[in-house]
Order: sequence, then structure tokens, then C-alpha cells
Amino acid sequence: MDKPWIRWLGEFLAILLGILGAFAVDEYRENQRDRILATEYLSDLQSDLEFDLRNLDYITGRTLIELHSADYLLNEAGVDISGLSNKLEGYEPPKVKDGLQLAELGEFSWFSPNTSTYTGIISSGHFHVISDRPLRRAITAYYEGCLLYTSPS
Repeated sequence: MDKPWIRWLGEFLAILLGILGAFAVDEYRENQRDRILATEYLSDLQSDLEFDLRNLDYITGRTLIELHSADYLLNEAGVDISGLSNKLEGYEPPKVKDGLQLAELGEFSWFSPNTSTYTGIISSGHFHVISDRPLRRAITAYYEGCLLYTSPS
């Protein structure tokens, strides 16, 4: 006589292994998607940071031109500018034509970080795909600090 419980046990194990295998494949695919998404996010964040760096370089140059223009105008007005001149020692900005120093003081540059990728990551709820926790903390600290210190009140 055939023992039915052995056959049922075999069928149960086959079904169980099939289900576990499907879960494993699904988990693998999800991890692959997360790795690809994390790579895309990190690449986009790098582009945003490179843009911010170029923007900061421009603003720094503009600020130094403004400081030299102020230095020149204050010196022409007979104001003691020894403290300002010492801070600018060693830097030669692009030459400003005579008479344009006052116009240079009128342009104000405000740094505003490019937060589009960071905002997108946060709002999508996918920040967890960046698995490196210290990197996530550094990204958060940078962007939250930029938003805190660069947003006009």
C-alpha cells in the first residue's frame, strides 16, 4: 500500500521551495533596482555639488571684486582701510576700469544650492537606497545646513 503522507510531504516541500525561490528572486531584483537607483542618485548629487562649487567660485570672485572696489573707493575717500587691505593681501582680482568701482558694489550675489536631486530623493522616500549611513548623514548635513544658512529670512 502506498503511503500518501510521503507524497503529500514531497508536494508540500516542492511548493514551499518554489515559493521561497520566488521570494529570493524578487528580493534579488529589488536589491538590483535599489543599487541602480542609488548609483543614479549619487551621480545626480555629484552633478548638483559640482554646479554648487562653480557657483561658489563665481560668487567668491564677485565678492573679492566688490571688496577691492570698496577698498579703492574708501581709500579715495580718505577712510582708513588698513584692516580690509590686510584681509585681501595676496589676491589680485580682475582689473576694474576706473569709475566702475561704484557699479561693482551694486551687484550682490547670493548663494542658493541646487537641491533638486536631494529634494526629489527625500520626497520620493528613496533615501534608504543609499546604503552608506555616514554618507547619508553627510548628505543630509550638507543640504539641511545649506537650506538653513542660505534661505533668506
